[in-house]
Amino acid sequence: MSKTNTKKASPAATASKGRPRIDPEICKGCELCIEACPEGCLKLSVHSNSQGVPYAEYDPAVPCTACKSCAVICPDCAIEIYKFESGV
Repeated sequence: MSKTNTKKASPAATASKGRPRIDPEICKGCELCIEACPEGCLKLSVHSNSQGVPYAEYDPAVPCTACKSCAVICPDCAIEIYKFESGV
């Protein structure tokens, strides 16, 4: 059962600090990452993988803080986080 994600990005987070890369063929659509994301930048895709399962995907319209909560909770290690260089 899919829940509607009502989490919003904080006003201070105006730009993404990174992004998740989700392997759709590994993802089994358990939605644990969607629930774990404090920013709400993950959603269940309308598309399915080769097993016929809708997979999690990143919504680039919502800033990602690269906190890695989604990657840590994923039971199948389907998520990698790529942090953007801050220019410091």
